Amino acid sequence: MSLPLSGAALAVAALSSSVAAYNVFRQLRIGKPKGWFYEDVDGYATPKALAEFSSRGIKVAVLLFSAIGTGTSIAGLVLSTVYKFRHGFLLENSLNAAAWFTGQRAVMGLVWLISALDATMLAAVSGMLPRRPEIVYDGAKVDRQWTVSLLNRLTWSWIQPLLRHASLHDGLEGDDVPHADFNLRSKQLAKEWNKFEHKPTLFLSLAATYKGRLAVLWAATLVRCAVSILPFWFMLRILKILETEVTRSNPVQLFIFVLGMAVSNLADS
Repeated sequence: MSLPLSGAALAVAALSSSVAAYNVFRQLRIGKPKGWFYEDVDGYATPKALAEFSSRGIKVAVLLFSAIGTGTSIAGLVLSTVYKFRHGFLLENSLNAAAWFTGQRAVMGLVWLISALDATMLAAVSGMLPRRPEIVYDGAKVDRQWTVSLLNRLTWSWIQPLLRHASLHDGLEGDDVPHADFNLRSKQLAKEWNKFEHKPTLFLSLAATYKGRLAVLWAATLVRCAVSILPFWFMLRILKILETEVTRSNPVQLFIFVLGMAVSNLADS
């Protein structure tokens, strides 16, 4: 793996870890809460919900996969030293130890494969961490969209309990529908709308109000266009490697391009 790519991987890993490191540091400074309670702008958690809420098992799994990833990274660095790879490769593996990318040759390829699988499992398990316990507002449950884990939110499984209830009871009553979260409550929406500067037309008012989100949407569209090109770029690199007949001498790089094409196709879809 080239040194620029190793440095880029290290930068991505550092940026991805910065938020978690900040939150850990912030929690250590604040310390443990004085009481056993939870409350935010959406509502508060009942003692029963707090007693039922637990993420210990998922946290243990996250720590386990993190330890395995650290071990494979250190193994890659040690093996690169033992085999005395070409000049300059030791520096690259020093970067790889932080970014979970390993070197070349058969043994290093196996270490890289274990590291990649472990990183995939770590990402999946991290997405299962629940955000908070069940929240109530005015004596009724709040919409669970921002309560469940990231994986449940992206797969829309957070709405399944309500759908099952509707299926068993042939419909929903008014009391069965949960409260909206803070940002979707009519009182809050009206308050926020009155703060905005109103333009002569509704279109201009909406554009001025949501200009930041519109910019994010346009940026995401551009990124989406760039991602759609990546599968063809990876395919071109694979064809060039196959044409030069160096597949046996560099199988790890070929595997990386194949994996990249699969991931980019998945992201594009």
